[in-house]
Amino acid sequence: MSFMGDGKRYKDILDTVENANLSERIISNIFKNADLEETDYISNKNNNKIKIPNNVLYIQIDGAFVPMRENKKRVENKIFLSTMHVGVDEEKSTKTRKKMKKKNGVFQMMNKNHKNKNNKSNIDNFIDKIFKLMDIYDINEDTKILILSDGEKQIKKIYRAVKAKYKNNKVSYSLDKFHLTSIFKKIYPFQNKNKENREAYHKAVDYFFNGKYEELLQCLEDSKFFISDSKLDFLNKAITLI
Repeated sequence: MSFMGDGKRYKDILDTVENANLSERIISNIFKNADLEETDYISNKNNNKIKIPNNVLYIQIDGAFVPMRENKKRVENKIFLSTMHVGVDEEKSTKTRKKMKKKNGVFQMMNKNHKNKNNKSNIDNFIDKIFKLMDIYDINEDTKILILSDGEKQIKKIYRAVKAKYKNNKVSYSLDKFHLTSIFKKIYPFQNKNKENREAYHKAVDYFFNGKYEELLQCLEDSKFFISDSKLDFLNKAITLI
């Protein structure tokens, strides 16, 4: 399952475990028959809640397409993954790689043909898993919950569900770093030729990385006066999700 989540093909897996006497058919059957609704891996040993030092629980959600074989044909099925953590682990991080502290995760197959044991929809089943994972963290009324994603419609449903359940907490929703900076690049194209776009892009990225959200919003609002009309949808999307 780990190999598939990393995007490896069946042949790649065979090369990795060449002494295991496996075939592509066996690997395909293992994946298709895996109990993806099993949640025993979400454990809270000794019932000790995970402390949240800065009172911010980060929930990152993203989708990935995983290659599989069905009826001898290669198909790609979507899986949603959610990772939770309490921020950057400064002791274990390096200059080139940030490591998240107290990180845990859940996943859900989103294939329309996939059936859940409890007859719930895929997205509702995924929400249940997220709630179960959140329960292992020491969330109190002062805890802020920040959901980060690519802005996909189904993830907004997850945000609304979390906000409804944790109504006494401040629950926020924003694009993650990768997807937001990707939108910045779409808002401010041709930076090698357009000085105004180049300067605005670097300001926006700097404000975002340093948590200066008021300045970032003002920067984006000011950009409405010089960016092309074709980029306004990207601009408004960025403003909405900050």
